[in-house]
Amino acid sequence: MTKILYVEDNDDNVYMLRGRLTRAGFEVAVATDGEQGVAMAASEAPDLIVMDLSLPVLDGWEATRRLIEAEAREFPCPLVHVWHPDDGFKLAQIRNKAVARARGAYVIQIDGDMVLHPAFVQDHLDAARAGFFVGGSRALLDASASSAVLSGGPLPSPLSAGVRNRLNAVRLAPLGRLVAPLVPARDPMRVRGGNMGFWREDFVAVNGYDEAFVGWGREDTDLVLRLHRRGLRRRWFKLRGVAFHLHHREANRDALGRNDEILKAALASGRDRCDVGIDQWLRAG
Repeated sequence: MTKILYVEDNDDNVYMLRGRLTRAGFEVAVATDGEQGVAMAASEAPDLIVMDLSLPVLDGWEATRRLIEAEAREFPCPLVHVWHPDDGFKLAQIRNKAVARARGAYVIQIDGDMVLHPAFVQDHLDAARAGFFVGGSRALLDASASSAVLSGGPLPSPLSAGVRNRLNAVRLAPLGRLVAPLVPARDPMRVRGGNMGFWREDFVAVNGYDEAFVGWGREDTDLVLRLHRRGLRRRWFKLRGVAFHLHHREANRDALGRNDEILKAALASGRDRCDVGIDQWLRAG
């Protein structure tokens, strides 16, 4: 059974959320301040921690920082936590901040609502080539299949119930490697940032994501447009890099019209660099 540690000092919130999670089949442990939350994270070994921010003794920001520091000591590679205040949908900005802090030559980018095949990272590294970026795909899970995975069940197969885009759940890596040089990738403008790989220096050369895009949509399309203008090409990436998208309520799309206008201007401009991008975070160190 999946165990969730809920760190919250409001009794009403604890009563409501613990009841819902318990009825959904989760085991729930509760800490009522940040210091207790840090201690219980070590003693209870939860699968997931839900952390309030306004906590007594130790606030949620500091408690989270300590938890990540502890995790980093045992992590098999450098672990860097990059965050910003919850001030609206600013995906372009937080991704720029993250890549600015990254030290690897190659960046593999995913969304937070994905569950990855165990060979996902290796597949991306096998596909990495100079002069190319990778735009992968995802298999969509319905609510029932998502719940089963989050409860600790195995990853679905392409034939499992509740899987859409079934071809995207097929992993035949040797065939994918063989076919990739022979198959031209589809329209690069259809790439989505939830499963993507690129060389960090190429990302920096186009100044990363355009932070004019605020709210859901089109920031990844704009990035791909500028990478393409820079001379980079998308690499075919089927049968590898399998990722499953968890079911959830869709994000608010009220900003899509505005973002479409920004993208339209970018298409007309011919530019391969944006004005407000990663360079400000590189300068900030």
